[in-house]
Amino acid sequence: MSGKLKICGEIRDPIHGLIPVTDIEFKVMDTSSFQRLRRIKQLALADLGFHGAMHNRFGHSVGVMHIASKMIEHLENAGEVKLKGTEMQDIRLAGLLHDIGHGPFSHISEYLLKYMSPQSEKKGNIEEIHEAISHRIIAEDRTIKDVLGEARTMRIISILSTDQPSPDFKHDLVSGPLDADKMDYLLRDSYFTGVKYGVFDLDRLINVLTMTDENRMKRLAAKREGVQAVEQYVLAKYFIAHQVYQHRIRHITDKMIIEGVSASITDGNEDLKKVYSYSKKKAYVTEYLKWDDELVCQSVLSNSKRGSKGYKYFSMLRDRQLLKEISNIRVNELDGGESLQAIEKIEEIRKSNYDDLVSTIEQEFSLLPGFTHVLAYSLKVPLIQKSFGIVDEQSIRIKCSEKTTTLLENESPLYGGIVDDAKNHFIQIIGIPKIKLKSRESREKLSKKILTKYFEGNL
Repeated sequence: MSGKLKICGEIRDPIHGLIPVTDIEFKVMDTSSFQRLRRIKQLALADLGFHGAMHNRFGHSVGVMHIASKMIEHLENAGEVKLKGTEMQDIRLAGLLHDIGHGPFSHISEYLLKYMSPQSEKKGNIEEIHEAISHRIIAEDRTIKDVLGEARTMRIISILSTDQPSPDFKHDLVSGPLDADKMDYLLRDSYFTGVKYGVFDLDRLINVLTMTDENRMKRLAAKREGVQAVEQYVLAKYFIAHQVYQHRIRHITDKMIIEGVSASITDGNEDLKKVYSYSKKKAYVTEYLKWDDELVCQSVLSNSKRGSKGYKYFSMLRDRQLLKEISNIRVNELDGGESLQAIEKIEEIRKSNYDDLVSTIEQEFSLLPGFTHVLAYSLKVPLIQKSFGIVDEQSIRIKCSEKTTTLLENESPLYGGIVDDAKNHFIQIIGIPKIKLKSRESREKLSKKILTKYFEGNL
């Protein structure tokens, strides 16, 4: 830790060991708004598939602060930047607060907010709603604002914002292709799920970081001799996406939460409707901050009739009686599937005669009506297109010389294979069987026949 900051204590972390903490950081952590993150799991209900995945957004946020600090120290020691103590503290606080706007069950809330909010309040994409709420909590929550002060509050929001036309390395440290956020969650999620695929050499990756000039701004990059360290980091993300983030249990539990909450709201749950109907009114942030994972569960179960869908989904989740995976099909294995180039196109097709498709599936596989879902997904996290570029592995900058900077795909043959595999799209069918299911091979054969016929009629 740089001598520019006065350390007043430490936090012991299972990933990073002892993390030094300043007085203002402790004060932020002690606010009720930040403590709420202890009650929001990092991976929603992934613990129903990986029983150790009970970690929360609180620990991740502290880890991001710590890694961002290590990145700054390296860049300073390498003579790449020279920062004041105030600037270093701002970056650490931005890392600490970057997830303050997460709702119950983490990213699932973003999807519910996107589709439940009034049309007039919706933003351009899911990420922007989460970002807007984060910024509003930092700016409007009195307990946090009193700790930070007006000027620092605005500086932190500026670091976190993706709306600025020319972001600099401070933003890159917390939210970019080589950021502290990804570095922490890969190591943390790997540790708590018990898989080894998200592991990479953090110290080496930090040590190959450098700066490059872009549009008269300093941007974060990696040295050319550090390409292998970057490849290991990218592979870690690719492998853990395969093994954890796109695991069938994750898909199933996420869908059950979404369907359960949606059904409860449809049945008249006004409390949940208020939290998932985003509003620019000041009272909205106060309401939003009341909610965590457990409160949503309690609200659905206590405000839904026993026979209702909302109650059914959440009582099933409580007892780990999950929807079953009927089949999981690669789109390019379907007749005519080559023409389905993106999930967005699959989702558009799904809107046409989708009820007929579900009805056919329920009849052919003897599934309980009303609980069957057809999910489309890929291994690649959707690109977040902004005015300044694409936030993804493809935009990792590799500095070849003082005057030459390129992108990772131009330096890494290995990266091409990852990109190719990430282009694969999948369709997963889940539901509740009324009778014993046939073999997976026979289920997938029948699923392909049904899906091929469906897509042929809707292409």
